[in-house]
Amino acid sequence: VKMKKTYVITGAAFLLSLSGFAQKDQLKQVEKALKSGNSVEAKSILDQTASLIGAATDTEKAQYYFLKGNTYLDLGNKGKESNYVDAAAAYQELLNIEKASGKSKYTGQAQNSIKEIREKLINSAIEDGKKNKFNEAAEKFYMAYQMDTKELSILFYSASYYVNRKDYDKALVHYQELLDKGYTGEGTNYYAKNIAGVEEKFPNKETRDMAVKYKTHMSPRDEKVASNKVEIVTNVAIILAEKGE
Repeated sequence: VKMKKTYVITGAAFLLSLSGFAQKDQLKQVEKALKSGNSVEAKSILDQTASLIGAATDTEKAQYYFLKGNTYLDLGNKGKESNYVDAAAAYQELLNIEKASGKSKYTGQAQNSIKEIREKLINSAIEDGKKNKFNEAAEKFYMAYQMDTKELSILFYSASYYVNRKDYDKALVHYQELLDKGYTGEGTNYYAKNIAGVEEKFPNKETRDMAVKYKTHMSPRDEKVASNKVEIVTNVAIILAEKGE
């Protein structure tokens, strides 16, 4: 009986070892597909690998989610921007794994990629708005908001474009979230000109002042931003009236 029990454990370990080798081989295939520009093939391989991730090491999980993020980012860059949300979700999972494990092999690259994705979506949404493509603008702003839910101003823009689109149900949901979180939009924007003379907006005063201090920027300027609360409450009232509520 003892010999049989030992055999079963060894067999399980052998199968686990095989799955580990298979997973490593598949991740190499994903890397190869991405290097050749074939993100569709990379996605297919990742889908096949997903079932093995639960038993993987933290290092292998981090690599998997990093490659998954890169794959969906490339798919987004090639036209289907909804893939950006999946890319950001994969990068966020990677960040959680490396934070828990105390490692940071891919953390910096993932953070930069998430920032890149948000900027792409916001810029694309702004361009859609200029072309009166209100639904596309609203959805892209909302995708960008999902990547950083502290940026309530992005949610406000999404709601505003849904109003322009006359999609009052989605606008109302966004406005209600803004009111629940106490958003007013009131504050200050911080600007300074770079060496080329182009004015840039900074996330806060400290970052702007540091750039001026180290002379990468000049001509600092502050801009007061008025509260949006009256507009939000007014739009909610109008929407409820339209809905007969």
